[in-house]
Amino acid sequence: MQVTVSRVSPVVVSLRVELPQERVRTEMERAYNSVSREAQIKGFRKGKVPRPLLKQYYGAKIEYDVANRLVNETLDDAIRDSKVETIGAQPKIDAPDPIKENAAWHYVASVEVRPEIGEINYGALVLTKKVYTVDEHDIEHVLDEKREEHSTVQTPEPIRPAQKSDSVTFDWDLLLDGVSMPEFAAKGRTTEIGRGVLFPEVEAGLEGMLPGDVKDIVVTFPESHSRKELAGKSATLRVTVSALQEKVLPTLDDEFAKDVGAESLEALKASIRADLEKKYAEKSDDEVKDEAINLLVKEHEVEVPRRCSRRSCSRCGSRWCGAWGWRARTPTPSTTSSAPRPRCEPAPGCSSRRSRGRTTSWSPTRTSRRRWRRSRRSAASRCSAFAPSTRPRPAVRTSSAACSRTRSRPFCSRRRPSPSR
Repeated sequence: MQVTVSRVSPVVVSLRVELPQERVRTEMERAYNSVSREAQIKGFRKGKVPRPLLKQYYGAKIEYDVANRLVNETLDDAIRDSKVETIGAQPKIDAPDPIKENAAWHYVASVEVRPEIGEINYGALVLTKKVYTVDEHDIEHVLDEKREEHSTVQTPEPIRPAQKSDSVTFDWDLLLDGVSMPEFAAKGRTTEIGRGVLFPEVEAGLEGMLPGDVKDIVVTFPESHSRKELAGKSATLRVTVSALQEKVLPTLDDEFAKDVGAESLEALKASIRADLEKKYAEKSDDEVKDEAINLLVKEHEVEVPRRCSRRSCSRCGSRWCGAWGWRARTPTPSTTSSAPRPRCEPAPGCSSRRSRGRTTSWSPTRTSRRRWRRSRRSAASRCSAFAPSTRPRPAVRTSSAACSRTRSRPFCSRRRPSPSR
């Protein structure tokens, strides 16, 4: 085997693999012997079919199978011997000449490789590393979040007007141009004032209300509202508060620290500080890496391989890639041979590892046969020959003369015999 390497582009390398005549003849003999043992041709027993007749019936299929087998057996060795570092994409195979039994044969494999990058002077890079420090404000912010997670709600005693961070349960009715629109009404709606879930006018209007209060709040809907009848219009929300609950935060002490998994409050603060310092250090390192990559890309422009630019193709689930990320390359049909098993090549830009070395089966599966039979039945049902007759049926008679078999037998099978007989 002789391999010739040539670079087509900065990211594509072409491998010309030439196989000697002895290797091709051996594979062809093996293929013909295998087909001869199983070939069934009228007038000949198995294993007794002459070679010219086998070549006439199965020559195209045998040549394709042999070429496919030779590529699968020699391509990996050719890549390894030529010391070409591919990026894992399925090579594109091109065989310009048909394979012959008594001649050498070659094919060309195009593989994607990493682009060549010239010498890089890392000492000339000027990078700025931003150092983040942990202060008491950051620790208090984390403690407040933990207290929010372990908070409870209760009805304030004595009752007071609603304020921020309170949970308010209310009903509303929408009035558009003074006309009530029941389809937009809501009952038992609960929201926390200050979280920004509702329109700012509604949250501002809920502040200061007591259970049982009724208030009209004017709201202007944006032009991009999903309901066209409300988009860009002003309406009145008649709000009725039915319940009010306040948020109760746990006391920041050692008991609270034990509830969240720390031995004491000081130990909890020390743990929070360590986590924040680690997080800030990783953030600083990531920013330096990003800055270095941006500078290198700016100063050294390289061509990106197609596989790297479409790395997410195997996860897109598109019809082109399918579940396995490959498509079958169908050979030119032959009138004297059955359809061969095609070698699978990945879809353009697909990086699925499962597609390497796979071949598709041309034999119909059980599911495909069932689908074929169902399609035939559905086609037959649409045919006029299988359609029910539209002619009117004759009236059913109850006498024995209605059936032609009644003359030969006393009781017709189409009529239940009388008990008197």
